[in-house]
Amino acid sequence: MVDFSKTSANARGLFFPTTGISVFYYRCTPCGMLLTPYFDPFSREDFLTHVYNHEYYEKIDLGYAKERPAACVPLGSKVA
Repeated sequence: MVDFSKTSANARGLFFPTTGISVFYYRCTPCGMLLTPYFDPFSREDFLTHVYNHEYYEKIDLGYAKERPAACVPLGSKVA
C-alpha cells in the first residue's frame, strides 16, 4: 500500500504532500508484476486531472516534451 502521492520522482528526492488516499498493489506470484485495480474506474478526465496533469509533466516526466520525441524520430524514419 502506498499513498496516492507516491511517484517515480521519489527516487530523485521529489516528494509531494501525502493525500491520505491509499492505493493497494498486489504482486503476481508467478511473474512478480505489481498490479493495482485502483485506476480501473478512472475516466480519461480523471487521469488528466489527478495523474497526468501539469505537475506530472513539469516535475515528474521531465523528458516528455523534448527528449523522448526527439529520440523517437530516428525510429520513425526506419519504419517508413
